[in-house]
Amino acid sequence: MADETASGVSGCSTDSSVRIVKNIEKDFQVNMFDRQMLAFIIEEKIHLLPLSQINTSLESGFITTNTLFFNNTILTKEEWLNKWIIPVKNSWLAVRLAKLKQAK
Repeated sequence: MADETASGVSGCSTDSSVRIVKNIEKDFQVNMFDRQMLAFIIEEKIHLLPLSQINTSLESGFITTNTLFFNNTILTKEEWLNKWIIPVKNSWLAVRLAKLKQAK
């Protein structure tokens, strides 16, 4: 997030922030740019699940409609404050839930 009231975001500041994130990835051995990995809060811990395993996780009950989900599709500070961590049923994954139920 950038406060552009004083000056706009430039390529240099974007490159710098990406470099910081890449260093964090290296230090903690994680991939923060993998959009296929989804984060959930399960039993008070953060779990990362590949998108390809969501149906299986739903079917097995590992995640439910009430499981908290990190909604990384947010675009504004207001959404970050109010809609970043939400139940699965209030996220874009709800569509996947509906399709899963129809297929049964």
